[in-house]
Amino acid sequence: MQEVLEQASGAVTFSAAQKRLGMTRSQMEALIRAGILKPGEGGEKGRPRFTEATIQHWLAYFTSFPPSPNWVSRIGIAEAAQKYGASTDRVMGLILDRSLTQVYSLSGVAGFSAIVIDKSEVGRLLTKP
Repeated sequence: MQEVLEQASGAVTFSAAQKRLGMTRSQMEALIRAGILKPGEGGEKGRPRFTEATIQHWLAYFTSFPPSPNWVSRIGIAEAAQKYGASTDRVMGLILDRSLTQVYSLSGVAGFSAIVIDKSEVGRLLTKP
């Protein structure tokens, strides 16, 4: 079944992927430009399309972290990017390369918004000279 999903290039439109992953258009575009989120073939009007396997991979990744403890110092990726003047892909890169060690997922939250990180840890990494 996984092999069939992998071969179904371009099965999910950009807007459907955006909704399913819980991202804004600018977040999706930033992750695509950075090579983090990889679309399949282009769709109509040049909009990228995604495989079902890609969508499933990222949905699983977003909830793969341990449940978030109930502490005050957590922050979402989008909020961290805005607070520290960084791009979404820069914050996501810190998670992917494991520079951020305190990464959690919120239970009951789907997609991109499920990931929360420690506010002070991300602040230290993004404000380094």
